[in-house]
Amino acid sequence: MLNIFALHDTSAAMWGFTVVHRMKPTAGRRGSMYVYLAPEGEVPRFHAETISVLPEKRTGIRPRPYASALQHGSCIKLYNCRWKARSIATTEARYELERYLHSPCLPFRLTETRDYFANYFSTTISGVWVSVDSNDDTDKGKVESNFPAYALLQLRGIGKLPYRIVVFKEEVSHRHVPRGFFFTVNKQVHGGLPADFISRRPKFDYLKDHLLVSVDCTSINATVREDFFMASRDRVRKNEAYDLIVDELEQALREHPGLREINAARRKKDIERHISDRNETATFFNELLRSDPALSALFNLGDQLVTRTGLGTPVPFVGQKFPTYFRLAKNPREGLLKKCPINRTTRIEFETDVVNDYFSRSDSPGRITTDPPNLIEQSHLWNGAFTARFRTPWDAKPGDSMTVNITVEDVQTETRGKPFVSAFTMLVSCNANMFSIRAPVMPEIGASSRTFRQYRDTGSYNYLRYTTLESILRPHGIGASF
Repeated sequence: MLNIFALHDTSAAMWGFTVVHRMKPTAGRRGSMYVYLAPEGEVPRFHAETISVLPEKRTGIRPRPYASALQHGSCIKLYNCRWKARSIATTEARYELERYLHSPCLPFRLTETRDYFANYFSTTISGVWVSVDSNDDTDKGKVESNFPAYALLQLRGIGKLPYRIVVFKEEVSHRHVPRGFFFTVNKQVHGGLPADFISRRPKFDYLKDHLLVSVDCTSINATVREDFFMASRDRVRKNEAYDLIVDELEQALREHPGLREINAARRKKDIERHISDRNETATFFNELLRSDPALSALFNLGDQLVTRTGLGTPVPFVGQKFPTYFRLAKNPREGLLKKCPINRTTRIEFETDVVNDYFSRSDSPGRITTDPPNLIEQSHLWNGAFTARFRTPWDAKPGDSMTVNITVEDVQTETRGKPFVSAFTMLVSCNANMFSIRAPVMPEIGASSRTFRQYRDTGSYNYLRYTTLESILRPHGIGASF
């Protein structure tokens, strides 16, 4: 397509340059302001076929900076870059960049031109998710079996929040891979949760140094996104949306079977590792049991101590690219009936033989729809089990009964002749805790918005009136009652 504006642009074949400067807050201006050089309202420019801004192309030898020509493109010079560790850019700078660029739209090269000694001076950064999704044995060897995992959170008034989960193996240094809980927009990190969230909320103490959760906030409501992220785009704001999203994600992670299994396995391994001399310990307790029949009978242990307990080695799951079945895990002859409070969700489990990334992959993904639409609030697929939490329709009333149809399709639907269709009956019940007047914990003045979310769930005006009155009077030693 011909750009008619370029025909009249005399600077289209010129190089432009400018300098961006930060002006710190002063009297009358509360925040910093960034300005750029533009004498008389125009960006400085000059004629040149190329500009020498690329590093010299060398192999095994430190390249010289600004030695190769750039025919077209952009060059951005940054100053005062701060890395946590001072080392060669192909290691420390790469690790730091991958913490914030989980999946850049295009891979890029990082070249070290400073006075360092190394085996190589350039590396390609494509993002952590490209690495763990690749077929490279080196990258695959860093990740636990069947990961990465994919899941979806869909909240009314907020929107869709797809997220990825990966657990790196214990022998992988946590300094060399991103770890933690991050929120991204267009694949770039815009904020995250505290470093202790993994161990404090879902209680995965043995995964805190090797678990990465990346939540994609690109598709959420624009107003919610604006209020959720700080203007600096490196932190999130704690508001009602924050509380709701974090609570729902915490529940989803805590219930994830893959994370529970690995955390339990590592806990068991850690306990066994801390036994200094297994044979000596086992011999001592065996002798104690033989010498004291009452103790043996009390614990019903027999006369031998078993020092290894817990689940055995699980059978590896080998999924199909396309499912041969996708059905309700529990479907009685008379049909599945599930009660769902109007302010809660109900959990439905399906069984299948498809791979974990069936719904999220870029190559021929599967699609799941419901009738009535948009009822799935949480879902994840893990080793043949698809778990979803369904919420009642927005206009449902207590006592309503409806048939919910779930349809799963993909590019093989025509080959199979029909999609996979499942159905269950949802019976809408009253609000959970509808008749509860007192909250489990009375809120104090300045309590978080979680209190008011509890009011939303209980649907009780008396509850809000009581907790509000109690929060005002209680600090003064005055009780509230009706």
